[in-house]
Amino acid sequence: MILSKSFGKVGLVHLNGRHETAARQALTWAQEAGVPVSFDGGAGRYRESIRDLVLGSGLRILASKFACAFTGAGSLESAAEILRKDDPELLVITDGVKGSWIWPRGEPSFHEPAVKVENVVDTTGCGDVYHGAFLHGWMQQWPARRCARVASEMAAETAKHVGGREAIRRIGSSVIQ
Repeated sequence: MILSKSFGKVGLVHLNGRHETAARQALTWAQEAGVPVSFDGGAGRYRESIRDLVLGSGLRILASKFACAFTGAGSLESAAEILRKDDPELLVITDGVKGSWIWPRGEPSFHEPAVKVENVVDTTGCGDVYHGAFLHGWMQQWPARRCARVASEMAAETAKHVGGREAIRRIGSSVIQ
């Protein structure tokens, strides 16, 4: 099939578990082409039918509620231990204003505090902007700490505006360079 052959030109496939049949096909093609796969596990979006998509990804950015539901663990630390058993390239567990915890393969894990926002206007899109900024940096081969910091800054800026796109238009290009 033409689409499967063009996957070798793709830099990253990002999945979130919606449209499971299409996501499974994209995962298969990406794995066949050696293309990295990331998974976005949003809070409240875990369901048993997408376990294979999470486990098929080497870059996992999951909300803490998703991570705990996926693993059945009662704590973030226990969830991370389970999610790291198959040695993904990267595991990030996010928890809103508590920040994010990052486990890059072969490097020490760390906590990235959330950037404080004085006057929150709207949190729509904060998670998506975090994912996009983090993965942009990762694909540029930035250190994980820089990826996490920029992602946190972009998510915080997003919360200062209505909708999830204004921060990207306002500061995206200057922050992610």
